[in-house]
Amino acid sequence: MLRRLVSSRGFVSVVATGTVAILAAALYLLVLRPPVTTKAYCAMLPDTIGLYVGNHVTLRGMSVGEVTAIDPQGEAVRVDFAVDERHPVPADAAAVTVSDTIVADRELAVLPGGDPAGQRDANGCITRTLTPKSITQTLDAVAGLARQTLGTDSGTGDALRRGLAALDTATAGTGPDINTGIADLAALLDSPDAAIAHLGGILDSLAAISGSVADRWGDIRLMLTRLATVLDQVNNELFSRTVEIIDGFQRVLPMLNEITTLFGDPIFRVLDATVPLVRLIRVNVDTLRDIAVRVPVLAAAATTATDPARGVDYLGPRVALPPELAAELCALDGDPQCDPARIPLSRVVFGLAGGR
Repeated sequence: MLRRLVSSRGFVSVVATGTVAILAAALYLLVLRPPVTTKAYCAMLPDTIGLYVGNHVTLRGMSVGEVTAIDPQGEAVRVDFAVDERHPVPADAAAVTVSDTIVADRELAVLPGGDPAGQRDANGCITRTLTPKSITQTLDAVAGLARQTLGTDSGTGDALRRGLAALDTATAGTGPDINTGIADLAALLDSPDAAIAHLGGILDSLAAISGSVADRWGDIRLMLTRLATVLDQVNNELFSRTVEIIDGFQRVLPMLNEITTLFGDPIFRVLDATVPLVRLIRVNVDTLRDIAVRVPVLAAAATTATDPARGVDYLGPRVALPPELAAELCALDGDPQCDPARIPLSRVVFGLAGGR
């Protein structure tokens, strides 16, 4: 029966399958993952918080071994670890515990020094070590800083507390105003079309001005180059004459002051007397042309009102009559200087009435 079992196809298949699996495992272990030879090292760390036996040992970020033992020794902790001999630890290496997060286990990172060629002796521990602060120590430090800054009680007169209190007092009751300002700003930002349109119009206007300046730049340049000559003429001629006129005022003004002081009253009386004449001139005068038309008439009236023999005197109005009537009036008057062409009106009126 045993012979039959051994010679059966199922048994042969199972044995063959097992043999192939054993050979594949051996090939994988021997060829693909050969046995790793490790070398032991140690490091003296200030503490080993978060570091446990079996944690990874890394060199340049690559895992090269694992922690084998952790032994406290006074104020330091000895950490033994094994590293693949293909990655020897440099002679001046340092060690530090690191972690991706503050709550996960840490790993021992070996940091190469300046001489990566030298190899460390396995009997000497790494003394250049550093460990990050624990969460408790970090929180204790933050709490201590807060106590130093804010004080231990509400009555502490520290600067930060006074500043916060002053800020609270200054901003008390300003919430509605701030809210209104933010709402207005939001409204402006919500519909910026008008502002953008105005800005576009300004830019268009500037573009038009720039284009005009560019087109007329030759004329502008010519004007600016000639402006220096004009300014020289103004400075040399106009200002010099202006200075001369002002110097003349220095001589004329005292004279005018003296004339006004001595003859002010008569001059003012003459001016007052001319007011009725000005009013008479402006009667029924609508334009400057009417005034210009009346000026010759007034001049002629002033001429007829003067007597060359006696100076200024009033002469009556004269009229022009037909020659026969004028000759008769002159004969009745008996005046040899009688002018038949211009006979005084008084002679005509009194002559017709029988007088002389």
